[in-house]
Amino acid sequence: MTRKQQSHSVLKGMKATYKAQKRLLMIVMGLFLTVSFVDAAQNDFSGSSLNVFGGTSTIAVVTMASIGNIEQGNAKDAAGNQIGMRIWLISRDQIDDTVQFPLPNADREVSTIPLKAGEYMHYHDSVSESQKDNGTSERGDINNDYTNTFSYVMYGNKKQLMAFIEEYAGQGFIIIWQECGAATKYIQGSFCKPMILQSYDRKNDNEGKYITLNYQNKHWQQPCTYTGDIILQDPVTIAADAVNLAYVSDNGRYNLSVNTQATALATVSGIASADYGKTLTIYGVGGANATTIADNTVFNLVDGVTWTGNAGSSITFKILDADTLVEVGRVQTA
Repeated sequence: MTRKQQSHSVLKGMKATYKAQKRLLMIVMGLFLTVSFVDAAQNDFSGSSLNVFGGTSTIAVVTMASIGNIEQGNAKDAAGNQIGMRIWLISRDQIDDTVQFPLPNADREVSTIPLKAGEYMHYHDSVSESQKDNGTSERGDINNDYTNTFSYVMYGNKKQLMAFIEEYAGQGFIIIWQECGAATKYIQGSFCKPMILQSYDRKNDNEGKYITLNYQNKHWQQPCTYTGDIILQDPVTIAADAVNLAYVSDNGRYNLSVNTQATALATVSGIASADYGKTLTIYGVGGANATTIADNTVFNLVDGVTWTGNAGSSITFKILDADTLVEVGRVQTA
């Protein structure tokens, strides 16, 4: 074989190798994009590049411009041991998965978690200053490895605690907690990515008698603000064909009824000054005459878009005053 033939053969081999590498790169990129889209579509929390729910899709892009400037803050912002003792736990099996899990709005606020009928939120009163909330991220070869952890200590070896660790070790939870002396509550975990009771350490020795509970999930979503209710009772039922919402101050959840005629909820009553700042959620039941809520002086809807109380739909409002409710989140099913 002549030198010219050898050069041609080498060049031909290099071209074949380049084509194979290019084809492999396209396959890898395709797989990566597919996984990213599927992961985003299955994720209960918003903020990913793609969210697909109920047949609709939206692109949500967070940029430095939307985040804005971040000031230094003060010593109070950095103070330790500020998580309150009371921690509310919602087991994944308590959540009504026929209703869309609430997504954070633009202010990172999450509305009321939908529970199955007869289910309520339960709390652990932990040992003061034992609560730890932590989130980490480390860059790998391709992706970041995210880990969120939450832990606290419970006194004693009570029979309820024994039953809890026996039955729920390895199970998923939504965790809600509050900063001490502040009204703001925080939430970590979702139906899709709950906080797993990863481990526990039960002690009964010369050091003491207590149990340390450790929860974890592997997710990029950091804690959000919880503006929903701590559910301790069943929702209030709004009567069929009702056009007024009669507010009950100790209950922020309202189930609509099947109407006999076209019905629009247009007014609210019963709100006192002590209720300002609270939220309420209305759940649809569907039917031929599903209740609608249109934008008016009482119900202030985002972009003025009317909400329809179909089965599986819900809408959450923040109470500004006795006659003004502002939408902070919605689920709209067809």
